[in-house]
Parts: sequence; structure tokens; C-alpha cells
Amino acid sequence: MLIIDYNNVKVSDYLRLLAHYTLPNKKQRRLIENRFICLNALIKKKEGESNGN
Repeated sequence: MLIIDYNNVKVSDYLRLLAHYTLPNKKQRRLIENRFICLNALIKKKEGESNGN
């Protein structure tokens, strides 16, 4: 089983994962994509807040 450290994932890592691992179904792939997008938004939000201070 592939374990992804979501705390440390980058766009390039994610694209590499998609290239090397074809997930069994679209639903599972969508879950990972959604989680990645949410995390990316959170990271950007945190960076924006830290820059604002």
C-alpha cells in the first residue's frame, strides 16, 4: 500500500505519483486530488497569513 505524507507533498511529487501509480478507480483518485487541492489551499492561506504579520 502506498502511503503519502500529506504534510510534505508538493505539486511535482503529486504529478510524479499520478505518473507512476494508476489508482484502481476514479473515485479514489478524486479523493486524493480533492485532499491535495484542499491542502494546497490551506498551505497558501497559511503563507499569506504569515506574510501579513
